Amino acid sequence: MGYQNRRIGKMMCVCCIYFERIPEKHEHLELMVFTAAHRSLRFGIPDMEPSILMAADEPVLSNIVPLPPAEGGITTQVYLRLLQGIERREYRPGRQMDERGLADAMSVSRTPLRNALSRLLGEGYLERLPNGSLAVCEVGAGEVLELLAVRQLLEPEAAAQAAGRVALDMAIGLRRRLVDLDPEASGLLAWQLGDRIHDLVVEHCGNQSLARIVTDARRRIHMSPLEEVSGRFETARAEHVAILDALVRGDPAEARQAMAIHLGNSRAAFLGTFGIGR
Repeated sequence: MGYQNRRIGKMMCVCCIYFERIPEKHEHLELMVFTAAHRSLRFGIPDMEPSILMAADEPVLSNIVPLPPAEGGITTQVYLRLLQGIERREYRPGRQMDERGLADAMSVSRTPLRNALSRLLGEGYLERLPNGSLAVCEVGAGEVLELLAVRQLLEPEAAAQAAGRVALDMAIGLRRRLVDLDPEASGLLAWQLGDRIHDLVVEHCGNQSLARIVTDARRRIHMSPLEEVSGRFETARAEHVAILDALVRGDPAEARQAMAIHLGNSRAAFLGTFGIGR
């Protein structure tokens, strides 16, 4: 018991260093850190160090699709690069995927490119046109609503399963960055940080099948330009902070409810862009 108390004391000292660097508006973090200390004992998480906490200032880049690993096969690398471009809408919906142009741009032969395109076609990200060429699929309002409904059914459960499993330094760092964001200059970064929270949920839910379904739904929503809903910065930030708080506290019921509220409000805001109420 004495050893455990010394560990908690050490973690609290580390977190006090962290608090000196953040504004007073982080009023809920004291409870989060004390809970985090006990979580460290419960789940066997190593003691947090100041260097780990400060690493949270690194920029947020990709959201769902990671950069291709250098050691992966060339076909897998090409597939991931194309999937990333489709999700980020670098390849816009309806764009025809010219094999020769893509092969030249990626400096690869046409064989791995063709294999990657075939995989994307089979997964439903591409469609074959009457002339035989491949194009990025269109994701309309109806499909976005269907995909949001899928997320509303499944992602709250993923959040509940992820509660208490997310790395403390990452969750606390994300929370701090969200609270510190300037709404006048951080639209893209706010979206990236929010999306990273959803990444953490599927990465730590402990159910690969659930994670794949939710991830696929999110990717397809990202493909649609209709997903961008303005005027939700403050509301969405508060919702994402609530999700992070629940994940750090390790409270499945709270995490489930926070995610359900967020997704419900996202769907309502999306419908609102078409003048449709709840």
